[in-house]
Amino acid sequence: LKPDAEKTVDEKELVHHLMDWLEFKEEKSDKCTKIYDKMVPHFKALMADNVNPNSLLAKIWSDRDMFSKISQWIVGGDGWAYDI
Repeated sequence: LKPDAEKTVDEKELVHHLMDWLEFKEEKSDKCTKIYDKMVPHFKALMADNVNPNSLLAKIWSDRDMFSKISQWIVGGDGWAYDI
């Protein structure tokens, strides 16, 4: 990891968004998804610089589906309770 003085704007912003994500990761809201949406352009800009596939950045990017919280809802009438 680089000292702050050597980081690019994209690196600084990505670190900021990752810290925000860590703060809200346990909440039952869509904040994580919104933060992830802000991270994507920074990830893509940094990955465009031919990052080593074994780097920490590449490993985090490969697990990017874990950043957004996906909830599944099933909506039905009160009669469904008898079928479950």
